[in-house]
Amino acid sequence: ELNILPPDTQGSRRIYKDAAGHEVYCSIILEGRDVTSIHRPELCLTGQGWELEKPRLEHIATPAAKDGAVPVSRLNAVRAVRLPDGRTARARSIFLYWFVGKDRVTASHPQRIFLTTFDRVFRNRNARWAYFLIHIPIVEEGSTASPQAEQQAVQLVTKFVQDLYPTLVEN
Repeated sequence: ELNILPPDTQGSRRIYKDAAGHEVYCSIILEGRDVTSIHRPELCLTGQGWELEKPRLEHIATPAAKDGAVPVSRLNAVRAVRLPDGRTARARSIFLYWFVGKDRVTASHPQRIFLTTFDRVFRNRNARWAYFLIHIPIVEEGSTASPQAEQQAVQLVTKFVQDLYPTLVEN
């Protein structure tokens, strides 16, 4: 990533674990002067071998958000993983992402590009955007996909965003 992204791109990532041992991966990328610092997450995820369902817009309720909810794009994804015994299994995950700019939040990459262009042309402003990507694996018992496992992952990632988002708007 450091070799591919423009040099003034900044980022941070961390794995968070709750008391029950559930893990949530959080990545934040801060755009540099070059607009290629941030691109559609679908590009990176498919490059990493994920097969993605069509993104869907969701809203996660939190009083800290301007309109009472954070708009996020949700991608359900699967990919083949090799197990230690040599067999191959299908891993399922949920990815949520959104973009935060000066006084703006959007879950749409095309809207982010439009707002960036609008600000540059009509406001003579080049505000930096931050891109948030949250990843949670869907943990399942056995080899069959279960709606309950997906529902639990959705609940965990929703709580994570509700806990995270207020810390973003405090500053």
